[in-house]
Amino acid sequence: MERSLALELVRVTEAAALSCAKWYGRGNIIEAVNAASNAMKQRLDYLDLQGTIVNGIDPNLTEITEFTKALTTGQKVGSGKGPALDLSVNPVECDKNLAKGRLNSCSLICAAPPGGILKVPNLYMEKLAVGPALKGKVSLTQPVEEILQIVADVYGKEIEEVTVCVLDRERNIHLIEKIRKFGPRIRMFADGDLAGAIGTYPGSRSDIDILLGSGRALQGVMSAVGLKALGGDFQGRFLPQNEKEKKIMKSYNLDPNKIYARDDLAPSNKVDFVVTGISQCPFLKGVRFDSYGAKTRSLVVRSASGTIRYIDTYHKFS
Repeated sequence: MERSLALELVRVTEAAALSCAKWYGRGNIIEAVNAASNAMKQRLDYLDLQGTIVNGIDPNLTEITEFTKALTTGQKVGSGKGPALDLSVNPVECDKNLAKGRLNSCSLICAAPPGGILKVPNLYMEKLAVGPALKGKVSLTQPVEEILQIVADVYGKEIEEVTVCVLDRERNIHLIEKIRKFGPRIRMFADGDLAGAIGTYPGSRSDIDILLGSGRALQGVMSAVGLKALGGDFQGRFLPQNEKEKKIMKSYNLDPNKIYARDDLAPSNKVDFVVTGISQCPFLKGVRFDSYGAKTRSLVVRSASGTIRYIDTYHKFS
């Protein structure tokens, strides 16, 4: 994808973030997601691209409206001119957090040439995410204790100084107990394992060394795209909960026993990761309002060139 188009996409995520930021803490998820989805769709359609949403809003997790339907998997976006692109979109990552006035909400788009991002059902996925220093050195095939010792050794830390990010979920309790016995610190997020995954990148200035545990597959794929562009690593293994979900996986030609590497989830060498903060997260500030307008901070990463851009934008309101 051309650099100019990547920079145009940041205007899309900025618009989505700004449109829903005023719903922060107001308890209405649907209105916030509608506002962000409408803004994202409108801005995408201004761009000269032939976009196909390969991973979009999950109709099983969100009350579908005319606004959100336009960003579900399979929908077309863009002017219909220009390059063909596959897109993974999430107008409001951590929508519950946004509604409750919590951290880790953001608006993001991942882009790649056709076939460059794996299409997945939004089932649960066991995840491992690390920064560039640990790429290729840890795996979901290893015991947790071995993984954490490698993290400590690579970063030159005592095991008690390692910070592990895990979603605070009952399904992760067994993992959390294992980690506690071994000694590292644990940062538990109520929501937002994508924020934890990208937070493993050293440039984020977060103290997160590794993300472990299970979460949704959409966030897993987008984390894989982001970490590929940033030089980090990601692995995921689907966790179907019943026979119905196993059949869904089969319809997508996915193997429940396979560990999907970063390059399985994001096979293209030309992936772009574009995200704007809504509420503060480990790697981005959220939207900030003042008497003149609003400020946003965004991250734009292109794997083809290796460029990492933090973009601070002031939006003056008339």
